[in-house]
Amino acid sequence: IIQNSKIIKNTDHKNLNRAKSHERAGLIKEARLIYNQLFTNDVSNVHIFSAYKSFLYKQEDWEKLIEISILYANAVSPDPYGMLALADSYLLTGNEKEAYKIFDSLFLEHSSDIKKLKRFISKLFYHNKIDYALEEISKIRQRYSHPDFYALDLGSYYLSRMSYEKSLNEYIIYLNNNYDEFDFVRKRLMTFPIDDEVKLVIKKILKNNPTQLKSKILAEYEFKWGNYNQACDLLLQNYFSEKELYDFSISMMTVNELNNAERIFNRLMKSDNSEI
Repeated sequence: IIQNSKIIKNTDHKNLNRAKSHERAGLIKEARLIYNQLFTNDVSNVHIFSAYKSFLYKQEDWEKLIEISILYANAVSPDPYGMLALADSYLLTGNEKEAYKIFDSLFLEHSSDIKKLKRFISKLFYHNKIDYALEEISKIRQRYSHPDFYALDLGSYYLSRMSYEKSLNEYIIYLNNNYDEFDFVRKRLMTFPIDDEVKLVIKKILKNNPTQLKSKILAEYEFKWGNYNQACDLLLQNYFSEKELYDFSISMMTVNELNNAERIFNRLMKSDNSEI
């Protein structure tokens, strides 16, 4: 299939498309031959490997899938993502024991590289290996005094599972260390459903050992729930910047809460901040 190394990328692309076309047409034998030759000629090519791996997974050819994954991991070594791909293959084939051996090694060898650690954790979540992932997250947070490691992702994960208490706790952890991301996180927090049970959960968390941040978040929720006086009281006592006060007064005006908007404006009138 491939004769000239100078045009290998072009031929790779064409032949990959041809293999996929054969696969879609049900010409499995023909597709397998093309995938195998492409991979044999360029074992370290991630695009070829990924396509071939996907094909073998669909064919439930577990033995060959592991075989090419080992070859690929060795070819791209010491790149840890080759070993991550192998761990992924073991999980796809149901061999958790071998997968966890690799993950243990990866977490140990790359223990100080936060970017890589996040990739490893994400792969575990993809395969729903939650307990193992949470254990590693806890270790990383303690080991590097990095309390917000993976907190934003965990908040989203728990939210998608409707585990609102855990989600809120992770978002609080994240904001305690990344307050400049408040507006971004606020949008996620405001997607929590409005029902009495969830409200009780939110209030319990935010009123337990209250902090300025927790009270600020509660003010946002009280506004969402239509409790405008409580929202105004909380924000006036717990705002982080006068810009937040100003924005909140505008929000009050949009729901025709002119008295509360006036309360906030009166506070701002006493400000020396020329930007407000």
